[in-house]
Amino acid sequence: MHHPEQQQYGICLRGQPGWGINMALITSWVHAHGGRWFDDKWHPTLKTAPWRTVLRTYIELLGQFGPPEPQTLGYVENLKLFADGHCAIWVDATVAAGTLYDKSVSQVSSRTGMVAAPRATLPSSWNWSWAMAVPAYTRHGEAAQRFIRWATSRAYVREVVKQQGWAAVPPGIRRSVYADPAYHAQAPFAEVVEDALEQANVGRPVGLPYSGVQFVGIPEYAAFGNGVGYLVADVLMGRLTVDQALELAQQRVEGQMVNSGHLRQ
Repeated sequence: MHHPEQQQYGICLRGQPGWGINMALITSWVHAHGGRWFDDKWHPTLKTAPWRTVLRTYIELLGQFGPPEPQTLGYVENLKLFADGHCAIWVDATVAAGTLYDKSVSQVSSRTGMVAAPRATLPSSWNWSWAMAVPAYTRHGEAAQRFIRWATSRAYVREVVKQQGWAAVPPGIRRSVYADPAYHAQAPFAEVVEDALEQANVGRPVGLPYSGVQFVGIPEYAAFGNGVGYLVADVLMGRLTVDQALELAQQRVEGQMVNSGHLRQ
């Protein structure tokens, strides 16, 4: 399925550096392989077999079967590539389903299938928040709360169905959506997405000292997650080897944890 001369690529994956971009995918894979960012004493564990296995697989897949310059591709870019028929396989968040099955924007809507990502020791889980927040300083808090109640209500779902059809209903918005036979009839991805939502562990999976399945639920993660994301992009561009990147990543994350008081020098 890989025909680069026709701009058709075997697989598309997030390569753009960032804690919520390439590292979201990689972290979910590391956890699926039984790996972790830290041990129980908050010492970084990036120089371990699960990290090496995941990064080598990731680099091999994108290097041999990915599109050009994968380090520039995030969720939005890969979504367009897949919808335009340039990717045979794309591993990403289930939220993409509504777009990929929408005939008005996807050229492959009638030829797309969805399954759970391949598992290793554990499933390759993913869980993020579709949350709405109201700033404490706003003068329009009551109006904001009314909007939130409407935007997550059954009435909102009915309006979306009326204007755009069942497939356009935001996934995960209400449990009642998945209980409706009409949704399953018009959204062929419904069962797979519902199962993914039910299976994803939002607590502390596999005995980790932190919460999060595709991220690390501590404030410092935005900083060190971005830093490691750029090191992974350097491997994609041939500037570092996997082992070099993991060595640097271990040092940088350890430095961050010392500076933030989690570790003593």
